[in-house]
Amino acid sequence: MTEQFLDRQTEPELDDAYFVASEQMPPHAILAQLEPYLDTHGTAIDLGAGVGTASQWLSERGYKVTAIDNCPAAIERLRQRFADNAFVTVVENDFSKMELPPSDVIVAGFSLFFIPKWRFKKAWSSIACALKPHGLVAAQFLGKNDEWNDGKRTIHSARSLKDLLKEFEILYWEEVDRDGKTIVNKAKHWHIFHVVARRL
Repeated sequence: MTEQFLDRQTEPELDDAYFVASEQMPPHAILAQLEPYLDTHGTAIDLGAGVGTASQWLSERGYKVTAIDNCPAAIERLRQRFADNAFVTVVENDFSKMELPPSDVIVAGFSLFFIPKWRFKKAWSSIACALKPHGLVAAQFLGKNDEWNDGKRTIHSARSLKDLLKEFEILYWEEVDRDGKTIVNKAKHWHIFHVVARRL
């Protein structure tokens, strides 16, 4: 599964390059793993929506989507992209600090590990509580060997992640620990867990 993402927090000067590259990327492969479990309609949240690729993908499958991001450049692109799409509502906010609306699906594409570790427990509780019974989550989690493990981001081992997901049925699990590149072609070592899970 492709691991391509730009660290906008440490390299803000590359924001434009990130957004341009993101707009040219197809939906992430984790969405294909999520798709067999989707209903024909429902509500969804896209956490750290970026350019809105996942939001678009979900809306095309009958979901009413709340696309959340706190980056002004992302919000501008999201509002332009979904100006005429009644299925997508754009919200400018830090999703880790807000109460999320009840939802059938939550997608967090390469965004959860930017939550500071001291705030992650509360943020994850908000995410889990927002999911309706049997609701689905598709997300990436950062492993200890990742190049971005700087002591500030939220890091998981396989054991701690499975403990975090103890109230979920794990539908898809892939651990990647290898050298690769970011979306703007910068060399990087990735240690990522790709997960699709269903709330029990």
